[in-house]
Amino acid sequence: MLRSLLFIPSHKIRFVDGVLKKNPDAICFDLEDALPDNKKKFGLEKLKIFLNDTKIDYLKFFIRIEDIEKNNYDNVLSILNSKVHSLVLPKISNVKSLKSFEKRLKMFKKKNKIKKKITITLLIESIEGIFNLPQLIDSSNRVKYIIYGEEDFLNDFGYLDFDSTPNLNFFKSYISFIGKKNKLELIYTPYLYIKNFLGLKKHIKESQRFGFTGMLTVHPSQIPIVNKSYLPSKKNFNTAKLILNLNKNNKYKDQNISISRGKLLGPPMKRRAKKIINIFNLINER
Repeated sequence: MLRSLLFIPSHKIRFVDGVLKKNPDAICFDLEDALPDNKKKFGLEKLKIFLNDTKIDYLKFFIRIEDIEKNNYDNVLSILNSKVHSLVLPKISNVKSLKSFEKRLKMFKKKNKIKKKITITLLIESIEGIFNLPQLIDSSNRVKYIIYGEEDFLNDFGYLDFDSTPNLNFFKSYISFIGKKNKLELIYTPYLYIKNFLGLKKHIKESQRFGFTGMLTVHPSQIPIVNKSYLPSKKNFNTAKLILNLNKNNKYKDQNISISRGKLLGPPMKRRAKKIINIFNLINER
């Protein structure tokens, strides 16, 4: 389960040591929008050194590359090693380009004897990307994550008001539905007001309404709130334990249905309760 994915511009890779104490679930090194053009080569070189030298083995490392439809990714492929968990493909919308990219990725891995499977993260931030999302997922068995990128989507959507947002519920629901159908992890668009923690919590709640289970973070201070918020609440954890312990005294022996606090509980609620307990156990094992 990936809750927090922290973006770090690759030319500022020195920040990594400082953010580790915030315990992000993953770090994404950005080689795209966060880098000025005159820093891209420098950022790539710094990232190559980091990936070769780092002893960190408990974090997932992502790399956001440049638009693959520009066919400008050979330099990125050349620095890959087994420490890279996933490649984030921005503005992805074209199945043909995705297949071509994956073919080159396979060739590079074979040539360099990289046995680890490098996953693909689809950064969906355009109308065409949403429209073609099912085909994009079906075209590659490497796809494990979907990121919803709202700022670029608003631009593609033609919305020009910085003080409000249009109703995007359909698009977010559709991304979530397709992602859930394919058992992918869903990562929400970042919250850009880095000092507004109340707004951050509301942003997370909004994402959870649509089924997202993690979020991009743009500042280390956001990570603790994000990590905690994407776990089931203590109240829900206690409710889950109550549901699973209801029949310990055999009050509802040989029955699938039970009652707690006047509410009828059936097998679906028990399955949800088990998921909540399992998530807590998984996180506590880290």
